[in-house]
Amino acid sequence: MIPIQHHNKILKMSQNQHSMERRTSVSPETRARVTNEETRTIRGYGIVFNKESVDLRANGRVFREVIRPEAVLGISMDNILSMHNHRSERLLGTTASGTMRTGVDSVGVWYEVDLPNAPTGHDVLESVRRGDTPGSSFQFDIRSDGDKWSMKDGKAFREVMQFNGVYEMGPVSEPAYPDTSISARSLEALEALDAPEIVPEIEQEINADSDAEEAFQMLLLSI
Repeated sequence: MIPIQHHNKILKMSQNQHSMERRTSVSPETRARVTNEETRTIRGYGIVFNKESVDLRANGRVFREVIRPEAVLGISMDNILSMHNHRSERLLGTTASGTMRTGVDSVGVWYEVDLPNAPTGHDVLESVRRGDTPGSSFQFDIRSDGDKWSMKDGKAFREVMQFNGVYEMGPVSEPAYPDTSISARSLEALEALDAPEIVPEIEQEINADSDAEEAFQMLLLSI
């Protein structure tokens, strides 16, 4: 049973899905590690500053983004949840209860969680020990004037300058990070850049087959 205060937090996040965004990062910094076996504590970075992302995809368009250190200035981290793979039934800890702690340094925003002495906690602890949890992620939204879009190397590029809030941060063992969602306002800004749209892989395969067939037919005609 999820405590009522955490349930309300999760409900609020669900209601704000039109503006809520989620990011996953797989890197040496973000990989969760066991830091204290006695307290079953794991630690990782949910947010890494000034590191350009891999290609992200939203609504058929590609973009990259970077999070600037000033993005976290002035936001409260007194009521953040930690969930495994963003699943509410796998709640690991909260800053409000003291079972989770966060902090900011030159790398980014780190989190520590004292895993529960329960099946979910046992699973996550073993997964982190084995290295089966390669990344961390977080859920957030951005102020209306908190991001800046431009074109860089032929792709849309987004700088995140100011979060509105950070709501959840934790380890992920299913880091499907290229496909993501962005707020409706940010999507409008992305589409306004007229960045190239993605050609679906299946369409690329069909086009490649067609090109090969056409080349083969032309070869036959030239013989």
